Amino acid sequence: MKTSLLKTLKKIIRRTPASLLVTAIVMTMGSVVTLSTDLYAAKFDKAHSQAQFKIKYLLVGELDGKFNDYNAKLEVDGKKIGSFEASAVVKSVDTGNKKRDSHLLENDYFGAKKHPDINLKMVSINGNQMETDLTIRGITKRVTFTSEFSTAKDPRTGKDVAGLVLNGDINRKDFDVGKKYPNASISETVNIGLSFLFRL
Repeated sequence: MKTSLLKTLKKIIRRTPASLLVTAIVMTMGSVVTLSTDLYAAKFDKAHSQAQFKIKYLLVGELDGKFNDYNAKLEVDGKKIGSFEASAVVKSVDTGNKKRDSHLLENDYFGAKKHPDINLKMVSINGNQMETDLTIRGITKRVTFTSEFSTAKDPRTGKDVAGLVLNGDINRKDFDVGKKYPNASISETVNIGLSFLFRL
């Protein structure tokens, strides 16, 4: 009797679409399962954000720089990050020295004419570690950032806001940036610090 019943069940399973089987299983378990794939697009607040970098000079000094023209997109699922990407316009690089900034746009550094943008896209996030694809000069490398994501209410408006802070190091030569300049001149390691505010 049991053998016959098992054979019958196997035939039903083979002939039943997977979606119907899932429904039947859920109903049998007496559970209601809600699968949410809806992501909410947050509004980027550039006025309260920044995209900065830091590099060692002659092994002893530090030079700070930033990009003035940049954008970020964030999608959230509840209080979790669903997706994230950012970009910066290379020509907006600002190190506080116009002559140096002009040199950074040349082909031995960013090659801004051929590669006008820098792009960053989240691949995955695990705890406070965000894996990203970073593209500079058309070269894409996997870069891990330490991330801090938090939400709060703006006391002036009572509306929700979210902050995303990323910090990580890259090797500029991995992206052919200033590859002919030795580490003793300017460090190969570049620290990237991003702080973005979003309105939810």
